Amino acid sequence: MLQSLTLNIMELSFDTYVNIHHEAYQDLQQNDEIIPEDKCVRDLLTGIKDQSLNVAKQIIMAIQELRSEFATAVLHCYNVNYLLILRLRPCLGER
Repeated sequence: MLQSLTLNIMELSFDTYVNIHHEAYQDLQQNDEIIPEDKCVRDLLTGIKDQSLNVAKQIIMAIQELRSEFATAVLHCYNVNYLLILRLRPCLGER
């Protein structure tokens, strides 16, 4: 799930990956280089290689509100991951 994502040749936690993106875009803003929010979202999704999030990525790209707001897109990924964990718990013998 989101515990660990393979991002090109690196493996990072999803939190670390999101923070790297967020900090990079903040640095660009501080240097008066504004990146459109939808590009931030596209860049984020491009680096996510975990196939369990493919549907979440497709939904984000299909819904204007999700693809145009970085924080909303990240929250959607977290929510999908949470639902996947709940769905898998019975299969793993957990309650």
